[in-house]
Amino acid sequence: MFAEWYKPSCCLEYPIHGTGAVNALVRGLQKFGGRRISFKSHVENIVVESGQAVGVKLRSGQFVHAKKVVVSNASTWDKLDLLPKEVIPKSYQDRIKMTAQCESFMHLHLSFNAEGISKDLRIHHIVVNDCDRGVNANQNVVLISIPSVPILDLAPPGKHVLHAYMPGTEPFGLWEGLDRESAEYKELKVKRSEIDLVNRDELVRVRSEKGVLGKRVVVAMTVGDSKCQGLQPGGACFGHGGKYEVSVVSFEVLLERHYALNMH
Repeated sequence: MFAEWYKPSCCLEYPIHGTGAVNALVRGLQKFGGRRISFKSHVENIVVESGQAVGVKLRSGQFVHAKKVVVSNASTWDKLDLLPKEVIPKSYQDRIKMTAQCESFMHLHLSFNAEGISKDLRIHHIVVNDCDRGVNANQNVVLISIPSVPILDLAPPGKHVLHAYMPGTEPFGLWEGLDRESAEYKELKVKRSEIDLVNRDELVRVRSEKGVLGKRVVVAMTVGDSKCQGLQPGGACFGHGGKYEVSVVSFEVLLERHYALNMH
């Protein structure tokens, strides 16, 4: 992730005028684009002809033809199972299988009142609890972004929006296999800062993880090179682990422990 961020052309993008623009894009595609948006349509495999990805076969048996390329947001590991074995060089397959997976992300999304906030509030913050523990330590590092600082219309008047997350340090094993209706899951939500929403889409993938460990591997793989013509990575292939989307969290704890945003 950091290898990507330090590239000269890298930028962190947000939807113009806020996330409502995403819904507007979907409506526009449906109304004017002549495109179909399908939900709950699991891909069985990527169809390859003469070394070129030409479409996908759905679990229902339906074939979807690609006019130009197949854009995939499958993880590096899952992609091997979606492609014919003979298409991918064995050396590449072995390399992927030997690649260690990073831990998961835990995300916090919230809004807060802008009244009384310092005018010099900045957009990005990194909080490190203990530098001696390192950036990979469990719940030791929090990355915070407040995009409504430079772009005011990303939030309603008098409000700010905030996105904070643990950068690939949330142990997935804590959540794996838990029933979201169980008492155990609910207790864990409170313990891990009251997580209210786990992204279902991430849980159908390999351990919910898309990230890789090791600087050299990350630099090589974030480009999404699958060794198959006509197959391109989607935005979700950015080199990071699976995600826990948090809708409600005890933000006071964050402020008490870090004083990161100078809002106390």
